[in-house]
Amino acid sequence: MFIHSAVNGPDSHRDEPVRCRGRRAFWWTPGALKLKKFSLEMGGALVGDSGGTGPPLILIHGWALDRRMWGAQRLALRRHFTTMSYDRRGFGESTCAVDAGKELDDLDRLIGVLKLGRTALLGMSQGGRVALRYALAHPDNISALVLQGARSNPIRRRRRPGVPAGE
Repeated sequence: MFIHSAVNGPDSHRDEPVRCRGRRAFWWTPGALKLKKFSLEMGGALVGDSGGTGPPLILIHGWALDRRMWGAQRLALRRHFTTMSYDRRGFGESTCAVDAGKELDDLDRLIGVLKLGRTALLGMSQGGRVALRYALAHPDNISALVLQGARSNPIRRRRRPGVPAGE
């Protein structure tokens, strides 16, 4: 399925498939998703939203993005999953101080406060690394894990030949 987004006005959207270069496409606007916004206090606000029907699926965005990046996917998944996405520390509307060491705690608290039980995680890039680390630390909380463009090993700086250390 090919999903395409377009903004046609603040309240207009078409939720029916249309033809686009021989493929089915869905046109959507953010208002089409009918999401419920939430905010968790964690030394600042961790802001997110949820919507849809079905088993829980948390979508974790990558570097330099925010929860809005999942709009097209959420539209496609809303009849099959209750999707949740949140702005990680330092991104989007979240006001929590950036601290990569607290991201697993943030995700664990989100799952606990929303009373999700076992949930599926879908992480993209850096968000995929968060999802992977969480799944390894809390395997009993995870029903499925989907990673897109995530590194499975730590990033190590390599010293280039002929370059002094520290440069």
